[in-house]
Amino acid sequence: MYFLFNLFLITNSIYAAADAKFAGLTKQELGFNVSVENVGQGNGVVVIDNNTGKRMVVDAGSSKHPATHPLEHFLASVQHQPDYLASMPVTFVVSHPDKDHLNLFVKLLTGIEKKIKNNQKVKFYLGGPFEKYLTSKDALKFLSAILEMKNCKIESLSHALTKLEIKARYDEAVALAKAFKNKDPIGFEDVQTAITRTVGLTIKGKVRPCILRSLIPEFSEGTRVGTEIVIANAGHPLVRVYPVASATGPTINSFESDTMPDEVVNPDENTSSIVLRFSFFNNAYSMLITGDATGITTDRVLRHYPSASSNSLVSDFVLACHHGSITEESNNTEWVEAIKPKHVIFSSEQYDGYHHPQFDAFWNYLRSPRLENAKKAHDFVCARKSSRKLPISPHVSNLAEDSKSGDYSWYKFKTDKSIYSTMSSGNIKISVLPGKGIDITVEK
Repeated sequence: MYFLFNLFLITNSIYAAADAKFAGLTKQELGFNVSVENVGQGNGVVVIDNNTGKRMVVDAGSSKHPATHPLEHFLASVQHQPDYLASMPVTFVVSHPDKDHLNLFVKLLTGIEKKIKNNQKVKFYLGGPFEKYLTSKDALKFLSAILEMKNCKIESLSHALTKLEIKARYDEAVALAKAFKNKDPIGFEDVQTAITRTVGLTIKGKVRPCILRSLIPEFSEGTRVGTEIVIANAGHPLVRVYPVASATGPTINSFESDTMPDEVVNPDENTSSIVLRFSFFNNAYSMLITGDATGITTDRVLRHYPSASSNSLVSDFVLACHHGSITEESNNTEWVEAIKPKHVIFSSEQYDGYHHPQFDAFWNYLRSPRLENAKKAHDFVCARKSSRKLPISPHVSNLAEDSKSGDYSWYKFKTDKSIYSTMSSGNIKISVLPGKGIDITVEK
């Protein structure tokens, strides 16, 4: 029987700071700050509750960008109200184990190591297939770094593993990598596939089902802020809960699934990427961070997310799926119609290997019925296959081909709508203020 649905319940212990610490703070400082970091081809988001000093870091990766530039700003964003790092909850979420979502974590943690060394309220949530954390140099470095932190807690969302079990699997993967270094792995497998398969067999009985709508208690507090895993493990079976009358009287929950409980239907790390939703001030404002979610992920949300039909997915601003990709049906029109964002951000770099963001994703979000106007028209750069004709919109001006890359063209234009990319705008800062709404500024 799975006890997954009890993992994220809010406890009675709320980490409140003494009133004296906040006596001099203004109303603006008592809201929330969100920083979408310009980490190049990757994701990095910092969310700060200025009332308590709690913070959450969602992803810290970059695969195609010099580390020195984004890291300095990233550190400054995380250390906002730096004294609180030593005592207030610090929550780190890795949407999935791709290097452009986690390879800056080691340097980031090194930068704040002294501040959080003795903090008992540091928690890591690892999204995506746990085995994939054991097969790349970047992911292994990350896992090694957090396992060395004695006081932190680690939660694998894909498998029910204790910290000791995670350490044992890490040691196993390192030993396998050394064993395979000077000889061929089994059969025609490469080293990564062999490690994934071998370690996967040892944790097969620990597989967790698809997670829908589970609170993260470390960054949730009454009606002030709720942080919810909209979905994780979208490639895993969805376990349904049925009420069953117990012989002793009270109703108990029985768990059923159409597949075996240890079966993973789709092992793709993008499909199982975490999608997070934040609600601020009794859901007056809301934010979605979608990692590398694909159309399979978002379609599953639309089919099964509780109360999806009653606008519970509608969000004021969204960090778009998969850096603005349209592959695997990311950022499709059904998803945009469901979330109806007012503000959209793409986190990506002009990299010819991926061609993110895609013009088609920009176009899908441009048709959101709640999309707001920007403070002023701003530059936007995105890619599209050169053979495809570009649509026309009054919200796109000075559209011109900037350069070519194989079958793709990079286009530069101006838009007066509240759609931004870190590539074109730099670091994007969002403040959420009670009664005053959302303010977005860019810092090139």
